Amino acid sequence: MKEQIQTDVFLPNYSITNSSSNEASFEKVKNAISEFDYEKTINLALTAINTIKRTQLTIAYDHRVYGRIQQYKYEAAVQDIEKIIEYNPDLGTNYFKLANVLDLQGKQEKVYQVCDEALKKKKTSEKDSLYGQLVQLKNAANEKRTRRIDPLAVLPVKLDERIFTALTTKDLVTLMYISSLWRQRVLQCEAAWETVSDIPNHRPNALRVLPQVAKYIKKMTLCTEKTTIMSRYLEFIDDGVFTKIESLSLKVSYIKAKNMEMLLTSAFWKIRSTLTCLSLEVPNSANPVKLAAILFYCKNLKVLEFRACKGSLASALGDLELLGDSHKLLIDLRLSVPQMTGQSLKSLIHWCPNIRRLILDNTFFPDNVIDIILNDCTRLEILGYCHTRNDNNIFYLDDLNTNNNNDSSNNGSNKSSDIIKNNPTTITATSTTPHQSSDNNAVGQLRILSTTTRYIYYNTSGVPSNQLMQLLQKHQKSLERIYVNMAITNEQQVNGEPHPFIPYIDVDVLIFDRLEHLSYVADIYGVMEKLFLSSIESSHSSLKTFEAIDSFNIPAIVDTLIKIPPVQKLKFLFCDPKAKYNTFQYYFGDEDQQQQQDDVTAEQSMVQLFKSYASFCNNPHLSLSIGCDNSTRVLETVSFKRCKFITDNVLDALAEIKTLKVLKFEEIDTDDKITSQGFKSFLIKLGQNTKIAQLQLDQMNNVFKKYHGDDILRLIGKNMAYLEMLNLENLYHITYKGFEDMLNAIKGKKLRSLALIGWDEDSDFEDKIRHHIKKHDSPILFYIEYNDDMGFGLFD
Repeated sequence: MKEQIQTDVFLPNYSITNSSSNEASFEKVKNAISEFDYEKTINLALTAINTIKRTQLTIAYDHRVYGRIQQYKYEAAVQDIEKIIEYNPDLGTNYFKLANVLDLQGKQEKVYQVCDEALKKKKTSEKDSLYGQLVQLKNAANEKRTRRIDPLAVLPVKLDERIFTALTTKDLVTLMYISSLWRQRVLQCEAAWETVSDIPNHRPNALRVLPQVAKYIKKMTLCTEKTTIMSRYLEFIDDGVFTKIESLSLKVSYIKAKNMEMLLTSAFWKIRSTLTCLSLEVPNSANPVKLAAILFYCKNLKVLEFRACKGSLASALGDLELLGDSHKLLIDLRLSVPQMTGQSLKSLIHWCPNIRRLILDNTFFPDNVIDIILNDCTRLEILGYCHTRNDNNIFYLDDLNTNNNNDSSNNGSNKSSDIIKNNPTTITATSTTPHQSSDNNAVGQLRILSTTTRYIYYNTSGVPSNQLMQLLQKHQKSLERIYVNMAITNEQQVNGEPHPFIPYIDVDVLIFDRLEHLSYVADIYGVMEKLFLSSIESSHSSLKTFEAIDSFNIPAIVDTLIKIPPVQKLKFLFCDPKAKYNTFQYYFGDEDQQQQQDDVTAEQSMVQLFKSYASFCNNPHLSLSIGCDNSTRVLETVSFKRCKFITDNVLDALAEIKTLKVLKFEEIDTDDKITSQGFKSFLIKLGQNTKIAQLQLDQMNNVFKKYHGDDILRLIGKNMAYLEMLNLENLYHITYKGFEDMLNAIKGKKLRSLALIGWDEDSDFEDKIRHHIKKHDSPILFYIEYNDDMGFGLFD
């Protein structure tokens, strides 16, 4: 309970109006009547009426001011007093009240201005006590506004450190220019300088900061296009002041200095004992330093990223013979060079035999590169190839430690790609013992195989099937996660494929003993997809996540999924609208094959799948009878994107699965196959049968039709008792009334996050929703992103 503000200054009174003006108005009306001047009487009476109205409004405003001040609504009280002054501009009492409210807000400059205006315009007599109060308040405001209090001088040092560690390097450098005290405190905060990433190069004095905090820095990113500044950075490193640095990221652009190679090698030598992670990018110049020199000087290096826009891997290697002995500590290597051959990679792997994670950022390389990976990388556990240079949605070695723990206990509340990390500059080396295999030559130990990652398949070519098959055959026993893009390759496009003859693969089935996650873009002939489906059906039932992108063989997928225990996460996505027209089935398939691409056939298959899952997931005794742990092997997450086979019937079958926790729908109603009434019935049934915790609806405007959008929101609020996160993206025909009703219905339930993405910036939803949440003391975290914003929703 807030304590009331007790002061006579704000008590309502009737002296805030000029009562003499009211009496004068009546006197004039009487005189006009006595003179029989009725037109004048009417005009004077109208003036008197307006005067009375202003008087009564002023008194009402005055009472409301008192109430608002007691509720600490100072800004609203100021607006009311300004209205009172507008009605009664000559009364000093009103100015005094306004100045006191501004004083409560701490706005001393405005307090001084209001008091000064009242005194100069003689709103009160000098003999009046109010005059002295205005003078006193003005003098006090003048003293306060000219007096500066340094918050750093009164805050505890530990609190300062917590504030500084939350700031960026650029912010810290800016704070150092406030005063000597601030400079001292900022420089002494060791934790704030452990990571340095955005040094403001445009301020010459900022460069002076670096040597002073170098002893605290553990991770540092240096990026500049100015040769002189990069040279200064490297000279600082060469001075030996960076005694704790473990991770260094350098982006060297437009380097013209002839001594750059010497500066780099000298800098690496100085930090050789502590440096374990290095990222070097040379996008617009010849390689200023060779990989051989980096490996020679940085003996403790465990993680190395090397990116160049020009040249080949062979030209970037240098003389590896200078190493004398193999670099045994390097376990994590990422290479991004335009040209690569098997021989150049073989030379590098020969001197770095313990590589466990290898990422190759090439859109194409010859088959002999795969041969080297198969034969020479005997300890490899993570392989990513055909990635793009800026694709950081890839796995790290630390993820292998968390993989088993996260997947076995995941209840669907985590993000869609739980263990993907996005910042390569924060890589940490790991000493985890590699996953061992009984025979490295016969059986591989690769655990994660990734081509293009996540959902960036659109307009990207696939990987050759012969390369993929070699990797799958050797590592089938150890692979745990597979992410492969088998879409049409550049070579297939040049050859005018698909051809009328299906390519032959001399493998009928692969045995994936450990496979938990399978994500693939279907191939144009369906051969590789058929191999994957038959393999997971024949393997042990370890699959937990199944994700098919641009697949038009839904009946075959369903037949396989029905024959194995339920997966936890099921995703169907269509990212390339033209993919169907590149398939063999579309051009040359028989009637049965072409029917598989038909949406009606796919719809029937999905209904069959969900009914089968409902029977299994809703019956714990059935799952336990076949040795399946019901807490981890039931369907929890379902995602659909641009799936034209989703209908009211499919949603009705889906709502029967009681174990569902996460649903994500994106552009699934483009052909009016889902009706507004059907979706409402789905939500009602879903609320009765399930405990949905996350719901994402994106671009479903054929469902959210006019007069239906608000009803759908009300049903979400009324039926989703367990909903924790709600993400609404690019939806129309929704009014604030619908949101208000939903929030009122969901009050006291579990909703904690509400995200609106792609909203109209002109709408007043944001202010109204925030006010509603604040008014009801709701714990909901509200986030809105307008149409012109660039960002990601809560589910990304």
